[in-house]
Amino acid sequence: MKRLLKIVGWMLGGVVGIVVLLLATAYTTSSIAFNKHYDIPGRDIPVPTDSASIAEGKRMVSFRACTDCHGPNLAGRTFMDPGPIVGRATAPNITGGQGSRTGSFTTRDWDRAIRHGVSPEGRCYIIMPAKDYFRTSDTDLGKMIAYLKNVPKVDSPDLNAEVTIGPLMRTLYMFGQVPDLVPAEVVDHSYIPTEPRRGITLEHGQYMAQTCTGCHQSTFKGGPLPGMPPDFPPAADITPAGRIKSYSDATFLQMLRTGKTPEGRKLDPKYMPWPAFANMTDDEIRSLYLFLAKQS
Repeated sequence: MKRLLKIVGWMLGGVVGIVVLLLATAYTTSSIAFNKHYDIPGRDIPVPTDSASIAEGKRMVSFRACTDCHGPNLAGRTFMDPGPIVGRATAPNITGGQGSRTGSFTTRDWDRAIRHGVSPEGRCYIIMPAKDYFRTSDTDLGKMIAYLKNVPKVDSPDLNAEVTIGPLMRTLYMFGQVPDLVPAEVVDHSYIPTEPRRGITLEHGQYMAQTCTGCHQSTFKGGPLPGMPPDFPPAADITPAGRIKSYSDATFLQMLRTGKTPEGRKLDPKYMPWPAFANMTDDEIRSLYLFLAKQS
C-alpha cells in the first residue's frame, strides 16, 4: 500500500509540475507578445470639420460597435470580467475628458490605434479589434476621427482602464486559439485601404462585413466567443449554410432595424447588438446581405 501511495504521489507531483511548466510558458509567451514594440508611423489622413461629416462619423462609430467596449458615451467601461482565470478588461475613456487617453491624440495616433491596434508609444492594445477596422477607408476613418475629436468630453479620473489576462486566456493564446487577443500580430500593417464602390454591390457588402468578423469570425461561421462566460451563446453561422438562408433581403433589413427575426423572435441586444447596426443605411444593409448570401 505504501508503495502504491508513493507511486500515486509521484504521478500527482508530475501532473502538478507539468501544469506549472505549462502556465509559466504561457505567461512568458504572452508577456513577450503583450510587450512587443511596433514601429507604426500612422498616416495623416484628411479629417473633415463640417457638421455633416461629423454627424456621419457619429453614425459610423455607432454601428462599428465602438460603444460595445467604450460605453454608450465613449467614457470607458469594464466590458469583460468573467473571473480571474480568464481576465478582466476595461476600455479607456476616448472622449478627451479628464482621465481620457486620447486627449492629445493626433490624426496619426487615431489611425495607429484604430487600424493597427498600436498605441502612440508603440505598444499593442490588447483585445482592441483593429482586425475589424484596418480595411476602413480613409474617407470613413476621417469622418470617424472628426466625430471622436468633437465628441462631448466626459471626465472619468477614477477609471482604471487596464486589461488583465488570466492564465486560461494566456494558455489559449499560446496554442493559437485566441489570435485576436493581440490584434497587432494579425493586422496587415502594410495594407493601404481603398475606397469601396458604394451602393448595393458585393464590394460594398464585403467592406461592411468587416464589422461582423469580431463575433462571427472571418469565415462568418460563428462559434464560441473566447473570454466570454460559459452561458454566453455562440455567435451564429451567418453563411447560407447557417442563419442567412432563413432571410430575404427584406427580412434581413427588418431584423437589423427592429431586432426581430423572420420567425418572430426578438434578438437580445446583449448578444446581438442590432440597435447599433440599425444605424446603417438601407444600401449598407442590403449590400451586407448580398455579400453574406454569396458566402460558402
